[in-house]
Amino acid sequence: MAKSIGAIIRELRCARNLTQEQLAENLGITAQAISKWENNIGMPDISQVVPIAHFFGVSTDVLFGVASDMTFDEVQLLIDTATAKESYIDEYTLLKEALRTYPGDVRLLSELLSCGECLLADGDTIKEPERSIIFEECERAGRLILSYSKDLSILFEASEWLIKLYCEMRELGKAV
Repeated sequence: MAKSIGAIIRELRCARNLTQEQLAENLGITAQAISKWENNIGMPDISQVVPIAHFFGVSTDVLFGVASDMTFDEVQLLIDTATAKESYIDEYTLLKEALRTYPGDVRLLSELLSCGECLLADGDTIKEPERSIIFEECERAGRLILSYSKDLSILFEASEWLIKLYCEMRELGKAV
């Protein structure tokens, strides 16, 4: 039997270790609404489906149970595989590949940003023009996170990585 949209929302919420109240705050709705969805008493308004999918970094197909796999688990597996790599360049390359499949996933963007900053801070390992390319890709990832995410902890973390990135590239005006 297919999972209800409420059960899928509960899985996604619990996978992120969010309370119903925290999810409600991020979506600009009440915790009671979340509770009703998760207990199959009600369903999200159609105008809320895209913001919910966007918040979790999944397609609307996943929310409606049409997708065969939960992209959340797939993305987490990609992140775990990438972070297990022995070098930043291998990790960075794998994260870039993963972003081709899941281009708007905030977790992947965040991992790419942090990995790229570490890669650039790793001394003289990366030379021009590759250094500039990595900087531009990381800056873009950071800006996307700041545009997409409503999660304050993710926004704060992305801001920190961007500041470090700008300092590393001696773009102090942007860092400020």
